Amino acid sequence: MMEATKSTHVLGYHAVRFYESERSLALIVADFLSEGFADWHPGIVVATPAMRAALVLELSARSLDVVELQRSDGSFGVWSDSDDTVAWLDAYAGDFLLRAKSQGKPVPDYALTAALGWLRDYVRRPHEGERNLPALAYAHYVLAQARMGELPALRYFTDTQLSNLPTQLSRAQLASALAAMGDTTRAAAAYQAAVGPLPKRPSGLRYVDYGSDLRDSAGVLAFAGGNAAVQPRLTAVMDRITELFASTRRMSTQEQAWLLMAAEAAARISGGEMMVSTNDAEPQKRDQPAYFRRALGAGAAPVAVANRGSAPAWRTVSITGVPKADLPAESSGYTISRSIFRPDGSAADLTKVRQTDLFVVVINGKRTNSGRGARTLVVDLLPAGFEIQSVTAGAGSDAPASYPWLKRATDTAYKEARDDRYIAAIDMNDGAGEFMLAYVVRAVTPGEFKYPALVVEDMYEPETAGRTAIGKLTVQPR
Repeated sequence: MMEATKSTHVLGYHAVRFYESERSLALIVADFLSEGFADWHPGIVVATPAMRAALVLELSARSLDVVELQRSDGSFGVWSDSDDTVAWLDAYAGDFLLRAKSQGKPVPDYALTAALGWLRDYVRRPHEGERNLPALAYAHYVLAQARMGELPALRYFTDTQLSNLPTQLSRAQLASALAAMGDTTRAAAAYQAAVGPLPKRPSGLRYVDYGSDLRDSAGVLAFAGGNAAVQPRLTAVMDRITELFASTRRMSTQEQAWLLMAAEAAARISGGEMMVSTNDAEPQKRDQPAYFRRALGAGAAPVAVANRGSAPAWRTVSITGVPKADLPAESSGYTISRSIFRPDGSAADLTKVRQTDLFVVVINGKRTNSGRGARTLVVDLLPAGFEIQSVTAGAGSDAPASYPWLKRATDTAYKEARDDRYIAAIDMNDGAGEFMLAYVVRAVTPGEFKYPALVVEDMYEPETAGRTAIGKLTVQPR
């Protein structure tokens, strides 16, 4: 779990506002996970914590981050309240609001009522095709938790579609809906289907339910953990999660969020307590994480931690430090470059910048595999001497008049200028392999600065990424 936390904080808190609506909940749980570790550097964590109570503390006041995206019909826009909606994300947002509300957090009644009303109308409408099934299963679950489910419709959906559900997560959500509505017989069958062998995920689901094998397995554990009948089979699910987690270098926030909820479920299964001993000390019973810090390379004595109880205890090792040298450029599915120009189109010399000078930053990127669509995120961190003036260079009818040498930029689903970074999201369709973006900066602060790396990644396949090398900027006072 630690690796998930550290990956999140590479981009920092600002990520909450420029990712899609599901990002809000995902980052909230990731932020929660980091709080316990923020002041602890190289170390070992042994934990089976009851995380739910602590998690909801992070929900306070964050509900509005989701509500701001709510459309007039009760659904949620992907990037704004005027944007398109995605049914699975609507269920995810509704789930988030229900969880916050159940813990007494400030969720506007009108927002929750509208969200649940939209989900109720959604499950009542006719739907065709496998792509709709995960959203329907999730919507049935949310409605059941809100005591707004319709049992006859839920039973019909189960009887006709359980075997067609394309993911184990959707089967677990359907099972939990049935259990909440009191149909224990169908719930038991759905739970058994959910904990079976992991089916191959259809590639077309990637931007329908934003999942992966790791996310789905973690979600199954989160939903099925409270069902006593399938608990003996959950060991295999835990083993699968461990194997998938170990082989994953970077995780999406969907994976991070559901892994945290899976950890909470694992804690409930094991009773939420552990018996551990450190070095030669007497064993101690704990219901909270145990943290051990050890400086590396300083001749510090090793720390030996042993599980003296009968239930499993999970341990995570995290190594944190400052690189000895600047990180090199990286290309793992994306190549990315940044060029700086003066307003007349001539190349800028970043060692001879003067305060108040204006520049156009041009970003060019390319995907290695353009055969399938991707949701591409570009994050360009600013050096301390620059400030963004406009994010519209090269985009729109006014661009040729301002910078006639600049080609038209790639259309974006979202773009934003923040104090310390430029952000753009691009929906790249099948066959779209290249993109170009441009924005305008002004030199505002004299000094010598590092120019942070430009980063690009597939939002829901974060191991597909690219990064430039770190550069330098010198701004002379005027």
